[in-house]
Amino acid sequence: MLKKAHFLALLLLSCTIANAQESLPEVISQIDTIQNPGDKLKLIKLGENLLQKEGDDSVKAEFFLRCGITYGISGKADSSIYFFNQALQFGSESQHLLKSRAYNGIGNVSRQKGNNEMAFESFQNALKAVEGKSDFMSQSFEGSIIANLASIYFSMGDNEKAEQYSLRGLEHAKSISDTAQMEYSYVGLALIYNKTKEYEKALEYHQLASLLMERENSDPYLRDYNKVNLAKLYENRGELTQALSLYDEMLQGTNPDVDIKTTSLKNASQILLILEDFVKAIDYAERLMSLANETATLPSAVDATQLLYQSYQATGDYKTANKYLNQYVALNDSLINEKSVKALAELEARYENEKKAQEITELKLENQQSVNQRNIYLFVTLIVIVGAVFLGVLIRSKTKSNKLISKSLKDKELLLKEIHHRVKNNLQIISSLLSLQSRYIEDKGAKDAVNEGQNRVKSMALIHQKLYQNENLAGVEALDYIENLTSTLRSSYGVGAERVSVTYDIENLNIDVDTIIPIGLILNELISNSFKHAFPNDKEGNISIALKRANNQLELKVCDNGVGSKKDIGKSDSFGIRMIRSLAMKLEATVSFSFDNGTEASLLISSFKLA
Repeated sequence: MLKKAHFLALLLLSCTIANAQESLPEVISQIDTIQNPGDKLKLIKLGENLLQKEGDDSVKAEFFLRCGITYGISGKADSSIYFFNQALQFGSESQHLLKSRAYNGIGNVSRQKGNNEMAFESFQNALKAVEGKSDFMSQSFEGSIIANLASIYFSMGDNEKAEQYSLRGLEHAKSISDTAQMEYSYVGLALIYNKTKEYEKALEYHQLASLLMERENSDPYLRDYNKVNLAKLYENRGELTQALSLYDEMLQGTNPDVDIKTTSLKNASQILLILEDFVKAIDYAERLMSLANETATLPSAVDATQLLYQSYQATGDYKTANKYLNQYVALNDSLINEKSVKALAELEARYENEKKAQEITELKLENQQSVNQRNIYLFVTLIVIVGAVFLGVLIRSKTKSNKLISKSLKDKELLLKEIHHRVKNNLQIISSLLSLQSRYIEDKGAKDAVNEGQNRVKSMALIHQKLYQNENLAGVEALDYIENLTSTLRSSYGVGAERVSVTYDIENLNIDVDTIIPIGLILNELISNSFKHAFPNDKEGNISIALKRANNQLELKVCDNGVGSKKDIGKSDSFGIRMIRSLAMKLEATVSFSFDNGTEASLLISSFKLA
C-alpha cells in the first residue's frame, strides 16, 4: 500500500513538472505551490533549462529569487546567496519588493553562516528597497525586515536596540493590521525579555504569540520557533524537564528548517549535560555535528565540538575529550577571520572619505558664494535665489554626511563588540585547555600553577565579556567587574559566602581597558591569596576590597582578617608577587603590605585612565 502511495505521489509530481515545461512563469508558479524542498529543487533544475528561452529579465529575476529561497531552506548557503545576487542583477527598478526579498534572503543566510556584518548590511539594503512604499505587501515585508534587524542587534548582544526595533516592528504591524508580523514581533520580544531575565514579560509575549497563532492558523515555522523560545524560557527558569520535552517535540516534527533543528539539538544536549545524562548528551551533539556538516553551518559545528569535548570530559574519557577540544579550537578559530578587522578598516576609511567629501563640498559652496558676492549690486534677486539653493544643498549635504558618519560609527561599534566577544571566547578556550591539561598533571605544585594560570585567563576574559555587553566599549564598570571576579574566584577555590564574606567599597568608576586589565590581574592574585591562605581549617572571616580616587591617584586596597603571614610578602620572590610588582610598574603604582590584623595590600596608582 505504501509503495502504491509513493508511486502515485511520484506520478503526480511528474505530471506537475510535465505541465510546467511550457514556460518559466509556469515553473515559478509550480515552485510557489509545492511545499517539499526536494520537489522544489527538481522544478528548479527544470527551470534552469528554460532560462535561455526566456527573454524577460524580470521573469528571470523572479525565478532566481525562488532558487535562492529554496536553496536557503535546504541549507545550501553558498548556492542560495549566488541566486539571490542573480535576482538583484536581473530585477528591474519597479521590482522593489523582489529586490528587498533578495537582500533579506542574503541577510538570513549570512546570519545562519555566522557573518553578522554582511547580514546587517543586507537587511539595511532590504529596508531601503521597500521603505515608504504604499502597497500592502511592501509594508508587510518592511515589518519583517525590522524584525530581522532586531534579531541582528540581539545576536550582537545589544538588547536595548533589539527591544527598540522589535517594538517598532510591533507598532508597524498594528498600524497596517498585519497579524503575521504581529506574531513575529511578539516572539522577538519574548526572546529579548528571556535574555534579559525578565521572565514574566517573556512569558506574557510567548502567550500573546501562541494565542494569535492558534487563532490565525499561522506559519508552522513560526509556531515551532515560538516553542523553541518557550523551551529556552523554561530552561532559564530551571524547569529543565519541560524544556527538554519541547526540544524533543521539535526534533520529532516535520519542520525542515535547519535553525529549528540545530537550536533544539544544541540546547537539548546542554540540558542533558546538566542532568548528567552524558550518553544522550553525546548522541544529541553527534546529531548536531552531522547536521552542521550536511548544511555547512560553521557556528553549529563549533557548538557540536564544544558539547562533545565537555561531555567526554565529564565521563572521564580525556583522550576523546582532547580530540574534540582540538577540533573546537580549530573550528572556532576559523570563525575569527580577517573579515571583521578588514571591515573595521573599511568603515574607518569610509568615515574619513565622507569627512573629506563633506569638507570639499563646503569649500566649493564657499567659493561659489564669494563669486556671487562680487556681483551683488547687479544681481541681487538672482543671488538671493542662488544663495537659497546652495543653502538647501549645504543643509542636505551635511545632513546626509552626518547620517552616513553616524551609521559608520554604529557599524564600527557593532564590530568592536563582536571582536570583544570573540576575544572572550578565545580566552575561554585557553581556560578550558588549561583545565583539561591539569587533569593529566600529578605533581601538586605544577597542578596548582596551572589552575592559577587558568584563573588569570578568566580574569581577562571577564573584562572582554563586560566590554561587549556594555554600551561603553572603551571601559568597564569597576564594581560590577570586581564583584564578578570575586564570585568566580570564590567558586574556583570552593569558599562559601557563609564562611568568608566579602565587602566592597568601590567608587562608581568606568575604567579604561588598558588600566582595568592590570588591575584585574593584581586583584586576581590578592583575592586568590586570601581565599587560599588567610582562613585555614575552615576558619571564618572577611575580605574587604576598596577602589577610590584620591589626590589624582587610584587607591586599591585588599584586606582580610585572616591569620596573616610570618614572612614579608613584599620581599617574596614568588611568581604572583613578581607579577604584582611588574604590573604595578606599568601602572606607576607603589605597593605596600601590612600584617597587623591579617593581611592588607595597598596600591597607589598614578598612571590610569577612566573611560
